[in-house]
Amino acid sequence: MSSEYLKGFSFFIILLYNSGIDFTVGGVYNKLVSVSDRYNTEVWTNQEEINMPFCPKCGTEYQEGTKFCAKCGGNLDGSVAPVPVNQGPGFFQKIFDTKDVTSSFDAADINAGKAMGILAYCALFAYILVGWLFGGFFAILVCAGMLVAPCIIAKKSKFLRYHLSMIFPALLGVMVVDVVEGFISSKLFWGVYSAIFAGTWNDVAANIVGTLLAWFVHLVFMAIPVLILVLGLVNAIKGKAKDLPVIGRFKLIFEK
Repeated sequence: MSSEYLKGFSFFIILLYNSGIDFTVGGVYNKLVSVSDRYNTEVWTNQEEINMPFCPKCGTEYQEGTKFCAKCGGNLDGSVAPVPVNQGPGFFQKIFDTKDVTSSFDAADINAGKAMGILAYCALFAYILVGWLFGGFFAILVCAGMLVAPCIIAKKSKFLRYHLSMIFPALLGVMVVDVVEGFISSKLFWGVYSAIFAGTWNDVAANIVGTLLAWFVHLVFMAIPVLILVLGLVNAIKGKAKDLPVIGRFKLIFEK
């Protein structure tokens, strides 16, 4: 058995010798030096990756040679940052960025007319709500009744006259939208009602679907006027004299 182990060991030594591996002291030393150099190279490479620079402004990591931070645009090498091209205001920004003349009003005048200005805007909301629920006749009565006091006190308050000068054009615009919306929703209601009733003979279903569609049309048409009136109401609450989008261009004689 021992002779077989000896033969196997001799065969293994012969294979190692023929493989070209240097097992001398010098060969082993050279192999250790090679492994050590490769390890040091990998360590320094990883260290460079770990020690990559960071933006002093926002702390974002960046590569060497980068001039400006990709996140905050901060200067990384002392170069002059490119000046962004001014794209100009967008469409909606132009509409909502209206003239603010609050500084031209006296603080006492603003405080004196603020409450009546709020009441006047509420009159327009009442017109929309009452008109939807009970019809245009009752809406006009309620709105007119709520505007009596603001119109009387407006003689003593320039701030109140300023807001009334936009409230009346807004009221006229709401009335026009209401007429157009009423015509469209009426045609839509009867069209849908006739189609459903003719196909199913179900009067209840036809009424429900037609009414829901008419309400949807009403909400769509009144969304923009309501948004504009909300802006006016907020301005009155804050004591600001700022033109309403679109409406501000049609201020009436009440401003004077």
